[in-house]
Amino acid sequence: MGINVPIHTVVLTQLTKFDGTKMRRLRSREFHQIVGRAGRAGFDTEGMAIALAPEHEIENHKALLKAGDDPKKQRCVKKKQPPEGFVSWNKQTFEHLIEKPPEKLTPRMRITHSMVLSVVSRGGDAWANVHQLIADSAQTPEEKIKLNARADEIFGTLLEAGVVVRETDAEGNPSYVLTVDLPEDFALDQPLSPFLLAALDLLDPESDTYALDVISLVEATLENPAKVLRAQERKARDAAMAAMKADGVEYEERLERLAEVTYPKPLEELLDRAFELYCQGVPWARDYFAEHNEIRLDGDARSAAYLSIDESPEAEQHLWHVRQIFLGENADGDFRIEADVNLDATQEEGEVIFKNYRVGFVEDLAE
Repeated sequence: MGINVPIHTVVLTQLTKFDGTKMRRLRSREFHQIVGRAGRAGFDTEGMAIALAPEHEIENHKALLKAGDDPKKQRCVKKKQPPEGFVSWNKQTFEHLIEKPPEKLTPRMRITHSMVLSVVSRGGDAWANVHQLIADSAQTPEEKIKLNARADEIFGTLLEAGVVVRETDAEGNPSYVLTVDLPEDFALDQPLSPFLLAALDLLDPESDTYALDVISLVEATLENPAKVLRAQERKARDAAMAAMKADGVEYEERLERLAEVTYPKPLEELLDRAFELYCQGVPWARDYFAEHNEIRLDGDARSAAYLSIDESPEAEQHLWHVRQIFLGENADGDFRIEADVNLDATQEEGEVIFKNYRVGFVEDLAE
């Protein structure tokens, strides 16, 4: 973010930010927006931008200065390590951001239930107003077609649910009206939020597990948190593997059973039945059901049971080690592919960049 005041010098305490999901390095556009504030119009011909080194490196440098030129004291200096999961930067990172032109801005308009409800609450022909909003946007013609279709789907759902009704005045002009009083913080900003409202009636408020069941329903309609689910799945598979080893299950059978072990899915049968009934009136909802299961389905398609991602080298080497095992025919001669994800290059290119490929039989690549 920037500040709209004249300043001569901009000091960046770090070249990373939390983007809502993870810590990452600043993109060129973000960097130039911040350092572009340096220099006071009418006072300066140029401004100054200073980037500080990571805090642990500053502390280590101070300790070395304190030790002086004595090699023995320098060897005794205990260097401070970066925090776990730390995303580092250096002088080269700073220079690269200076030289790299800002990334191109792309519009990312979304039509949500909460947006439509907000327009309806203003009165008038909300349907026409939403479509005019799309027409005035900077989206491409192809994207506008999809957004118009999405708006029609949302209006249809709200009308079907009775949350909104369509009326006409004496001159035949349409208007849309809310049938309920919604609180200020009310939002249906997820595609499956209307399904959630309907599914709540299936729960027993007197049940001891009612509060947890409500949470399970909400989580089922949200986008999958990949890292959390991956950790849950890994934990479940580790426990299953240990139990099968203790029972003396053969290797091939263990792998076959392991593919069926996944993360917990509370109320799965109830939700599946309810969702099938819901889709009879709202068929487009299936698109979002598939989307929210994409991690699981995509993982099965690519043998996620045998996929390993080691993120531990991220802080020091800016790498992830990826390993994928594939079953050979008749579970004989299993082989695997190993590679390193170059995180710096991946961020710069906007797509995953691999290096150091290794392909071979499992036994040959065993550590």
